Parts: sequence; structure tokens; C-alpha cells
Amino acid sequence: MGDAPPPPTLDPWLPRGGYDIVVIGVQECEYTARQPHDTCEADWFSCVQDHMGRAYVKLAGTSLLSIRLCVLVKRSIYYRITNIQLDTIATGIGNVIGNKGGVGVAFKFDDSSFCFIGSHLAAHQEKTELRNSNYRDIAAKLKLRALVGRGRDLDVLNQFDHVFWMGDLNYRIDGLSRQEVLLQASQRNWEALNHYDQLRLERECGNAFAGFREAHIAFPPTYKYMRGDEYIKDGMREYTEERMRIPSWCDRILWRNLPDCSVRNDSYNCFDTITTSDHSPVAGTFYVRCARLPRPSKKAKFAIHIVQLECKVDEDKEGTKIHPNILIFGKIFEHEVEAQKRKGSHVVWDQGTIPVLYPFIGNYDYISRNHIFFLVRNSANNNSELGQAVLSMKNISEKELDFEAKLYSAGRITGALFGKMKISLEE
Repeated sequence: MGDAPPPPTLDPWLPRGGYDIVVIGVQECEYTARQPHDTCEADWFSCVQDHMGRAYVKLAGTSLLSIRLCVLVKRSIYYRITNIQLDTIATGIGNVIGNKGGVGVAFKFDDSSFCFIGSHLAAHQEKTELRNSNYRDIAAKLKLRALVGRGRDLDVLNQFDHVFWMGDLNYRIDGLSRQEVLLQASQRNWEALNHYDQLRLERECGNAFAGFREAHIAFPPTYKYMRGDEYIKDGMREYTEERMRIPSWCDRILWRNLPDCSVRNDSYNCFDTITTSDHSPVAGTFYVRCARLPRPSKKAKFAIHIVQLECKVDEDKEGTKIHPNILIFGKIFEHEVEAQKRKGSHVVWDQGTIPVLYPFIGNYDYISRNHIFFLVRNSANNNSELGQAVLSMKNISEKELDFEAKLYSAGRITGALFGKMKISLEE
């Protein structure tokens, strides 16, 4: 928001009435509170609530200095939401100062879990690796949980069915001069600019936001603009010449889901008619198919067999010994099981060496909508984490099914799991 008060209207950035859940993340939201409010936070949350109207209720709101996140839901579905959680992580100077960092809100809607993260990452053209580090810190340290027991050791990216990450991520267009960017923007040649986008490049390399998706960008770079309506020409805002910054897509929305949890993106745009900030706000709309709670069923006793498991982890650059030990669990299983340690970065557990997993729900349809979680630790190095993986049971049957799942740690790919699994009906 550029530390400026909100404009007289939030239309068309925040449409009213058409969506069940509305999530608003802002950064640099620090201005003199207007009556009757005592704080900027109260002023902003009230502004959003007033704009959305009585059909919506504020589910949660949280702030880290001037980074704010607000979630509103339709009153008609409020009763279906449980397990609301909030947390913040500072990544500014010394990982203490909250001018940079992340804020999160999580909850459960019916039987689907959601996590929304708003963040403001490190600024400046050359600070790509620091932005990546900010991202990894937020992903690893946010204390929001969708699972119980050992599942709480997983980071937010591997616990929630749906994770949406938004904010001033500060990634820049790199490799083109300011004049070249201005020329391509004037011609609306977004594809040419996207080729030089730092975030796209870092995602492709697996350095940040691995496993996330972003909708196609077909709008102008959102930073850095002159403020005020008088600087709109031919339908586009005018970029400032202050410090001759290169216009960039600093403001982004990305999402990530557990396997076979579907999301459809319907729109992704910026809104140049809001000119109070030196950024233009962005918005995305999504359709999410949520899981219902299971209906009572006959008391069938199922068993999940991991027939074979192969683990490949990246070699440690410092030559640390690797002895993988794998915990296997899920929200529908009675107990966790363990694949005992092996020596080496590429190891295999054969048939019969991994204990059977027993779901406590005897409903096959519900079982097949759930997931198996893997937490891989290095028993040769104080049980330090080697990676986390999530496996869908969508197509599990009595026949052996091959599977593959990437290992992630703090948002980066660190290896992969391969294997075979099947389900059986116990007598």
C-alpha cells in the first residue's frame, strides 16, 4: 500500500458477493488511523469488512508490523470452518525485525485444510538469494498445523491440502535494461518480459517456491509507479524515474496443493485504477473442490502395504554421511510406522521390511481421498531432516501400484521416493 491510506473504493480489486472466501494480503500498510479507530490495523480491517458488507464475516486477521492478512468468509458457510490458526515470522535484520517476513492464517473447511500466507521479501535487484532465503525461513518456521502427532514436524507446504502464497515477493526482471523493459511493456509483450523474471527462473531451478504454480501473467509489471490518477496514460500507469528502477512483477500470487487436491484458477490480473501506492494491486480467483467429512460405513478393516520403498537424496556438499530413516504416517492411520535406517544416499527397503499401515476408518472412498506422509531424517547426523514427501492414495487397489514422490525440505527439492503400494481388506 506504500504506507498510504486506502482509496475511496476498493472496487474493482475486491469484488463483492461472488466468492465464499476472500483473502486480502497487504504490505507497507502503515498510515495514520482514521476515526473512530486507534490503530492502522483496526482501520484497515474495518475498511475491508465495510467494503465486503454484511454478507461476510471476518474469520481472522493478523499483522507483522505493516504486513497484514485478513480472511473473510460468507456468513452462510462460517459454521463449516474449524481449527483457525494464526502465526507470523520475521525475516528482517537478524530474523527479528518485522519489516520483512510472513504472516499466515490456516483453517479447515469441511474436511479440506487451507493455509494462506502473505509475505514481504527482501528488496533490491541483486538480492535474489536473500529473497529465496526469506521464503525458506517462512516455509520452515510458520507454526501452522493441519496434522497431529509426528505430522506436526512437517512444514506448512506439506501439511495443508491447499496453500496460497501472496504478497510483495520483490523478485525483479533481470537481464534487460530499464528502457528495454519499458519498450516491451508499452507493446504489452509480457512473454518477452517473463523470460527474464527472477521468480520464474528460481522456481525452475528449484531454489524457491518449488512445487508452486502461478497463473499466466498477462498484465504490466506492478512496480514502481508514480502515484495518482493523473499518471495514467493510454490506460497504463506511468513508471517512476526515481533511482531509475527497472519495472518488475514484484506482487504475486502462487498456490500449491497436496497430490490430487484440485484447484482451478479462473483469473489473475493487476488493477491499475488503484493509484494510491507505487505498486499496483493484483488479484486471483480460484475454484476449489472441498472434501466432505466421511459418512458412517460398515466396519471394514483395511490395511495399506508399502511393498517396496526406494529413497534417493541429494548428496551433502560437505560430505556428511547419509543414513536415511523414514517415518510414515497419515491423518487416517492408527499409528505411524518406520522404515529402519539404511546407509547411503540411495537405499531400498524390500517387501516385508516396512510395517503395515492400518486406517481407523473403514471407508474405501474416504481412504482413497487421503495421503501418506513421509518424513526422512539422517540418523548419521543428529536426525537432521533430509526431506518430506506426500503420496496420494487416489488410485490405490489390491494390485500393486507404482508411485513416485518428490522430497522437499524448506521449500526446496532434495530428492525423491519411489516404490509400490497396495490395499487389502483384512478378515
